[in-house]
Amino acid sequence: MIAMPYILVNMVLEIFSWVLLCTTGAALLSKYPLTNRYLPAPVRKHRILAFLAQGLVLAVISVVAVRVVTRGRTTAVAQPVFEVFFYIGFANVVVLTYQFLDKRFLRNTPKALRRLVIAISAAVLTSAAAIGVFAAAVGLFVIR
Repeated sequence: MIAMPYILVNMVLEIFSWVLLCTTGAALLSKYPLTNRYLPAPVRKHRILAFLAQGLVLAVISVVAVRVVTRGRTTAVAQPVFEVFFYIGFANVVVLTYQFLDKRFLRNTPKALRRLVIAISAAVLTSAAAIGVFAAAVGLFVIR
């Protein structure tokens, strides 16, 4: 097996981290009515349109952030920015997973134990998914 240049893996993971940040951030922001106040009323009424609008706003802000950091240099300089995007998106996924599990599982257990178990479960589930994505991105560019 010959490994392809890891620049391709970095490009795929940068795109993934950007999409992860935008979708998870939009999912968290569109849940709360206070964050939708700046949206026009017809968009604010529909959750899907609010989600799409929040995602678009986050995408524009993140592209502007990458442009500001690079300032005309190569995009290899922007790799730390995409790492920050990934970590923020990862934290958002942990929060979303925690909220999902908290509403559905372990309802009859004591509150502190339930929160601890759900928090650990959310972190483990999200970490396993992230490791799977990394393995798939690296495995995609291996020549056999």
